[in-house]
Formats: sequence, structure tokens, C-alpha cells
Amino acid sequence: MDRASEVVMQHLRVLIVEDSADDVELVLRTLRKAGYRIEHRCVDTAQDMAAALMEQDWDLVTSDHNMPTFSSCAALADCVAIARRTCLSGT
Repeated sequence: MDRASEVVMQHLRVLIVEDSADDVELVLRTLRKAGYRIEHRCVDTAQDMAAALMEQDWDLVTSDHNMPTFSSCAALADCVAIARRTCLSGT
């Protein structure tokens, strides 16, 4: 048996702050290709993000940098204030 077949996929809970369905799919495809089993939720407003952060612990939060009503800077501030975490990746 080779090492590739011995790899166990790690579960990853990802909150995606994004207003583009295509970009959501890109994030998910990239993480799956890297070997992660993904549980995700996608939000595109500050209110929905705050609710998601309070409802569940997330392993990773990714954010679009500039959306019509929300930005990655605001998302980062919410992560720190609500979840007390600073794990954020922006595109």
C-alpha cells in the first residue's frame, strides 16, 4: 500500500464569507483537493456572519475582500470580537 492511500482526510469546518457562488466553489474545490473533508456555510452579510460565528466553532474563515455591503476587514473584526479568533483568509 502506498502512502497516498494511507492518508486520512482531515475534517475542516469552513465559514465562507462570499457573494460569488463561483468563488465559493473554487475555495471548496481547493480545500478538497488538498485532502480535507469540508463542512461549510456561506454567508454574505455581517449579520449572517455574526450568527454563524455564534452558532458554531469554525476551523477556518475565508472572506472575499470587497463585497457590496461587507468587507474582509469587517469580517476580520467580527472574527476577533465574536469568535475571539483571528483565522481569516481573504481573496
